[in-house]
Amino acid sequence: MTETPTPIPPTPIFRGYIVIWNISKGGPIYQGERIPTNESGLPIISSDDTTQIVSPEHTEFEWNDVQLEFDNPPELGGYRVSGTVHRYFETTTDTGIEISTSPVDAIFTFISITSTHQSNNNWYFNGLYGGVGFNIPETPVSPSFTAGLDGDTTYIYTECFEKSDFSFYPRNSTSMEELKTLKVGGDIRFPREPLYPDLKDPDGNPAPIYPMDIITSFVPDTRDSVMVTYTVKVSATDID
Repeated sequence: MTETPTPIPPTPIFRGYIVIWNISKGGPIYQGERIPTNESGLPIISSDDTTQIVSPEHTEFEWNDVQLEFDNPPELGGYRVSGTVHRYFETTTDTGIEISTSPVDAIFTFISITSTHQSNNNWYFNGLYGGVGFNIPETPVSPSFTAGLDGDTTYIYTECFEKSDFSFYPRNSTSMEELKTLKVGGDIRFPREPLYPDLKDPDGNPAPIYPMDIITSFVPDTRDSVMVTYTVKVSATDID
């Protein structure tokens, strides 16, 4: 009596750790173009009728554009990034290499946030917050961490489009012997907050003092868009 041997299934080989990202209001990009993801959330950098090439260690993602307006700052809430740490396995089969992943519990440690502007060398970034705010909440032991834009913050037009021309007389400059014109740029930033914001008039109505007497000139930037890049570095320790 003969029996057909039962084939031994191929053994997955552990290749390391990866982070699978989820980007709200955006998605992965490759060579400057938005690309899809597979059912596991891995970016697909190439595909045809029979084969998909995925990028397990992909780190290039893009949020949707933010529309800037002079009199209506955009609401930046909801632009979030979440990452889930996975063990990464490869299995050699008759048809090629199959990829599988499994999430792991980890302890996350925030390292740094950096921000760069495509052309503004004076892009404001004072350690954690610049032009826009990031928030990484304290995360307990978990497979995932999150970061993102603070809904109470906005981009400043003259910071993003620094080739615009915006000049003004500062507060009380008309009482000086010579009028002093300040031009936004370099060390002169657009005054965002009023002086004495809690000041009230005799009837108890809010009467904050704005730090400008008059806008003397404004010429918009000729560009339609600029690119701002954020890099978040987080370390993860596998506790399994």
